[in-house]
Amino acid sequence: MDRAHWTPEDLARGYAREEGGYRCAACGRLFEEGEVYPSGGRFYTASRAVVLHLEREHPDYLQTGLIDSDSKYNTLTRNQRRLYALFAQGLPDKEVAARLGVSVSTVRHQKFVFREKAKQARHYLAIYEGVFGCCSTDGAIVALCERAEEVDGQ
Repeated sequence: MDRAHWTPEDLARGYAREEGGYRCAACGRLFEEGEVYPSGGRFYTASRAVVLHLEREHPDYLQTGLIDSDSKYNTLTRNQRRLYALFAQGLPDKEVAARLGVSVSTVRHQKFVFREKAKQARHYLAIYEGVFGCCSTDGAIVALCERAEEVDGQ
């Protein structure tokens, strides 16, 4: 399962909508549209079943599937991973600081740095989509951009 083309929203929630259903990011299971999935004596649509599947089968997806992922795209340092893990637990800044042995202002500064990096990432993605967005391959061998005016320098 290649998650390289999933949106940040798909990755964060743990599943993606694809043709025919919803795919779990943690295990790759496909929940097909039109199927009914039993769980706990009730029956659910594919869209609800994938959410329940994540909650029950992969409750630690944020930690294991994203924060501690060994993906080449995860460039977080060990310290950043630890901070994100503590933030994900919903701990107050004071508690995070106490666990790490740093000041509360250091924790707040790191949150600020993370927000700034997120803004930079969104800006980069906007530039990338603006430049290359029209040329998505969508499974084709070579897709031509609708704005293309010349091919092979002609």
